[in-house]
Amino acid sequence: MYKLFLLNALVQKFSMWIFMMYSFIVSFLLGSSSFCFFSVMPSMLLLFSSAFISFILFLALRNKFTLLLFGFFIGLCWVILFSQYHLAQRLPKNLEGQNIDVEGFISSLPAAEKDYTSFDFTTAMFDHQNKKRRLKLSWYQNPPVLRAGDQWRLTVRLKRPRGLMNPGGFDYEAWLFEKNIAATGYVVSQFQPQHLSRSSQRSWILKLRQTIENKILT
Repeated sequence: MYKLFLLNALVQKFSMWIFMMYSFIVSFLLGSSSFCFFSVMPSMLLLFSSAFISFILFLALRNKFTLLLFGFFIGLCWVILFSQYHLAQRLPKNLEGQNIDVEGFISSLPAAEKDYTSFDFTTAMFDHQNKKRRLKLSWYQNPPVLRAGDQWRLTVRLKRPRGLMNPGGFDYEAWLFEKNIAATGYVVSQFQPQHLSRSSQRSWILKLRQTIENKILT
């Protein structure tokens, strides 16, 4: 009888724990989704203070409402921190239009057009510093055959991500933000780009996709 009572108590506690975790996850998702309704970035100090107060209230009261409140503010804080981190990766304004030396690898399947080839480029060196940034580049003036995963040393001219504010139209700047693009620009061919290697240990999936694409096109 005692064992049955103990088992029933454990089941009830486990069920309550599952319910609380489910409630926290739902409120976390609601908090992170609510960021879409803000027209300006909320104060991080205010949000962290609200999350801290709601956490103290949850510890004191141990009820569902304070748990939902805490999860909501944690979700909102998380998505804002994530957004600020990616915004900090954007090209500094003082580097727009300047010749910048970068070194890294092609991190997308190059799209060859009539007069140029466009591709994503992930840097290991940016302006002579060890910085990882994802760039969206175009190569004009007789670009060479580019392959996903190829490592290059290039001189580029960049600008910060921006797009036209057309109501109901495609938001190009938001799309670049979603793709974590720090800057867009083009390769300055006059500075003799250097092809360093045809291999990148981190891009085997890209190389596989490139091989499949080449087989389809040939």
